[in-house]
Amino acid sequence: MGLCLLGAVALLLSPALDTAWLLDLNPDKTNAWVTVNQFISNNSTFAAYAIPVLILLYGWLKKNRDLQWKALVLATSALVAALLSTSIKLLVHRQRLFLTDTNIFKYGEGGSYSFPSGHTTEAFAMATAVSLAFPRWYVVVPAYALACAVAFSRMYLGVHYPSDVLAGIVLGTGTSLVFHLMAKHRRASNANV
Repeated sequence: MGLCLLGAVALLLSPALDTAWLLDLNPDKTNAWVTVNQFISNNSTFAAYAIPVLILLYGWLKKNRDLQWKALVLATSALVAALLSTSIKLLVHRQRLFLTDTNIFKYGEGGSYSFPSGHTTEAFAMATAVSLAFPRWYVVVPAYALACAVAFSRMYLGVHYPSDVLAGIVLGTGTSLVFHLMAKHRRASNANV
């Protein structure tokens, strides 16, 4: 995680390198991969919030308080990560590259400011939260594979710099780690009462 943060800072300090990397990733014409990446990007926020809702519903059906608790921690992690991402965007005010560089082809939705990537933040917040709640390889591998696909899609579609994505990885992962530790501490405190 520290390496990603260092990479984001280095890229922010070197806009030419950040732009060069994005130009290498961004296609100059539509192709099948554009469609695949649009699908991944357009559905990532839905997936980030559908996962805890499904776990919560399953926990209620099974009357499993542990699953209900995990679902609430997952949802809180994703929501707080999204709020932090939006707040940072408003503080940093980094313009999207496709607005200033005609060499970037925009194939996806890019709303307000660029830094950090909100889609990537949510995806990594959820991947980390799910992996910590259910630490099994068959959960961890798909969760992070999907998060990496979301991160890549944001650059491929020309709506985020690599540093935006790296910052999103750090922010999403960090937020979920903090919430996991807080939830673990709270449960341990409640068990001792």
